[in-house]
Amino acid sequence: MPKLKTIKPRLQSAPIRLAQVARPAGTERIRGSALQKIRDRILRRDCGVCRCEQCLREGSARFAHEIEHRVPLWAGGAEDDDNRYAINRECHEAKTKCEARMRAAGGYNPAACTCGRHRIE
Repeated sequence: MPKLKTIKPRLQSAPIRLAQVARPAGTERIRGSALQKIRDRILRRDCGVCRCEQCLREGSARFAHEIEHRVPLWAGGAEDDDNRYAINRECHEAKTKCEARMRAAGGYNPAACTCGRHRIE
């Protein structure tokens, strides 16, 4: 049985370049125990009541479990108390989904929001 000859590879592998992800000029997100202190302070400030735009418009007094940024950090929002408010879980989920759609579409536009929970200034 004759020996098979190996064929020299003729293709060279192309260099792999990772895409550079542009980050907006937002601030670094706070985490851990520092965030828990802020969360407690904001919930006390807002009396533990949801302050999303829909609940304010309806006059609802829904118990708030979480805090949220009015303008998300990815859209250039600040990591300070003026940009935070108390929000309940249901409203937070709806607002987060709406912001994810905006981010995927390429920008923050609360006027195009369908959830009704964004402040339009």
